[in-house]
Amino acid sequence: MSDNAGSMDLSDSSLGEDDNISSSDVDAEVLESQLDRKKTRRRVKKKLTKEQKVISKIAESRPLPHPTGALSTSVTQFAKFMMGLESSSSPLPAPPTAQEISMWNNHIKNRRAHVSSRLPPTVNPNESSAPSPAAQAVSTGRALPLDDSNTSTFNPAVQGDILPSTNPTTKDNTRANYNFLRNETLNSIRQQGLQLTKYTPAPEISAHARHQPISSQTKQICDKEFQLKGFSRITFEWDARSLTSSPWNQATASILIDKWSGWYETQGKNRDNLKEDIEGILERWLTGTMRRNYRKQLTSRANAPPAVSSKHKRDRKKIAEHRYHAAKSVFPQNKRFTILFNDVACVSDYEDNADPALPRNRIIPRWRSEILTKVSHQLDIAAIQLQKPGRSRANLADLLRRGDSKNEPIDSETPMEPPRKFPIDSYDSAYLSELTALERSHIKPKEEINFLVFLESLYKLTVRGYMNTDQENVTNSENLAR
Repeated sequence: MSDNAGSMDLSDSSLGEDDNISSSDVDAEVLESQLDRKKTRRRVKKKLTKEQKVISKIAESRPLPHPTGALSTSVTQFAKFMMGLESSSSPLPAPPTAQEISMWNNHIKNRRAHVSSRLPPTVNPNESSAPSPAAQAVSTGRALPLDDSNTSTFNPAVQGDILPSTNPTTKDNTRANYNFLRNETLNSIRQQGLQLTKYTPAPEISAHARHQPISSQTKQICDKEFQLKGFSRITFEWDARSLTSSPWNQATASILIDKWSGWYETQGKNRDNLKEDIEGILERWLTGTMRRNYRKQLTSRANAPPAVSSKHKRDRKKIAEHRYHAAKSVFPQNKRFTILFNDVACVSDYEDNADPALPRNRIIPRWRSEILTKVSHQLDIAAIQLQKPGRSRANLADLLRRGDSKNEPIDSETPMEPPRKFPIDSYDSAYLSELTALERSHIKPKEEINFLVFLESLYKLTVRGYMNTDQENVTNSENLAR
C-alpha cells in the first residue's frame, strides 16, 4: 500500500515539473514543426471545403442548353442589346467604378436619409421649453425683479400661458400638430417623388443591326428599372469568377433575366423554355466568353494608342454624317459649303472620361480655325433640332455631347492630319504659318468661303430669339461636340 502511495506521489511530482517548463525550454524546431502541421491542416481543410462546394454546385445544377442554341442566344443577345453591343467586336462597357458600386449599395439608405432630413424635428410634448422669468418666480417662490418691462403684478391665474404646460390637452395638441406636419411632408414627398439616380443608358442599336425584334420601348422599360434600383448604367464586373462573387453582377443579371422573361413571353415562343436555368446561361456567358473578351480588350487598349480606337473612328464618322446632312438641309444650294462636312477629318477626336457617367473630353485639332469650329458646333445643334423629338433626338444629343476640351498637343505622336483643298479660312493661321512651303503645298488651300455668313444664318435658324447678327457666342451649346 505504501509502495503504491509512493509511486503515486512520484508520478504527481513529475507532472508538476512538466507543467512548470516554460515555452522557452521547448525546442524552436518543434514549435515550428507544429505550426507547419497546423497550416497544412488548415490548407487541406480549405481545399476540401472548396471541393465540396464545387461538387454541391455540380450536383444541384441542371444541364444548360447549348451555348449557340436558340435559347442561349436569345438570352445573351438581349443582354448585349441592353448594353449597346452591336456585334461581337463591340468594346465592352467599362466595369462599374468604386463610386458607382458604393452609390448602388447605399441607394435605399441614402433615400431614407433624404426623406428623414425633410421631416420636421421630433417634438416631445413632455419636454417643455425653458420657462420664462415669471414662471421661474412662481415655481421657486422668489419675487420678480422690477424693471420697465415688468411693473405690473404677476397673476398666475391670468398669465398661466407662460408656465410650462401640464395640461394634457396642450400635450395632445402639440403631438397632433407634429403628426399633421409630418404627414403633410410625407404626402408632398410622395407626390413630388425622390430624385432618381443619374443614369446613362447605352446607345440604342440601329434597327438593321438588331438580331432580335427588341423594341425601343422594351429598352426604355429595362433602363428605367435599373435606374429605379440605383444603378447608374448597365455593365458588369467582367473579371468576376461567378455571379455570386459579385453582388453587382448578381443584381444586374437578375434584372436582365426578369426583363428578358417578360419580353420572351410576348414572342410566341415555347413557354417551357422559361423553366430552364436562365441564370446559368447568363453566368456561363459572362464568366466564359465575356471574361475572355474583356481581357483581350484590356490588352489591345494597352498596346494601341487611343487615337486609333475603332470606336472613336465610328463615332467621328457618325458625327460627320449628321453634320453633313444638317448642312445639306439648311444650305441645299451651296454644295461647296456642305461637302466640307462629309470629311471625317473635320471632326475633332476625343478621349474617354475616367468616370463613364461623365461626358467625354474633346481634343480640338491644331489645324482647324476657330470660325470652322463654331460653324461645326452650330451644325450639331441644327442636326439635333432636325431630329424628331424622342429617343432618336436624345441618342444624337448624347453622341454629340462633350465635357471639357483641350487643344491637340504640338508633340502628338499621331497628329490629326488636316483635310486637303479646303477653303483657306478653314485652317488656323498660326498652324499654316508653322508649315514649310513644301508642307503647305500638300494641303493646297482654296479660296476662302466666308464662314461667318454661314454661322450667322445658323444662329438665326437654331437660336431662339436671335436678333443680333454680330453675336458669336451661344451659351446654350457649350457642351456639344466640336
